[in-house]
Amino acid sequence: MDIGTILNDIRDKVLDAAHFDRLKHAYDLQNDNIEQLSRNNAAFKESNELLVKQVAELQEANDLLTQTVAQLRQRLGQLDDEAAISPLSPVALAILHLYQQADSTKLYKESDILAALSFTRIQIEAAIDELRREDMIKHSSINQKRGACYSLTERAKRYLTRH
Repeated sequence: MDIGTILNDIRDKVLDAAHFDRLKHAYDLQNDNIEQLSRNNAAFKESNELLVKQVAELQEANDLLTQTVAQLRQRLGQLDDEAAISPLSPVALAILHLYQQADSTKLYKESDILAALSFTRIQIEAAIDELRREDMIKHSSINQKRGACYSLTERAKRYLTRH
């Protein structure tokens, strides 16, 4: 509905020319404002669509960063775990290398460790205690003739892969 057309229809019927021109000017300004608001609305819609796309991209980047942070935290935990290991004695290192040379999942008995390494029983037992305190080996079973059996823990396996 065009306001100018309506005003032209009622000209000279109700209003004099001066009042009519004032009203027409006011309505023309109002029509210009409506057109400007329509253009602004279209621009805001376009801007909103761009912002929605940008939010989606930022969400994707955030998810990737969250994943990266989780991986770094896991790695930091592993490094902290490694750093928490006290320096191992030469005998304890020799026992770990015995596992590494064979198969790290193998169960070793105290007598096997004694036979494979040239350390005294007391040194071997002290090193086994040290490795147990560091959660590097765990007691698996006991054999009456050959002694306790030990296996590596996950922490020791990680340690061996890094050293």
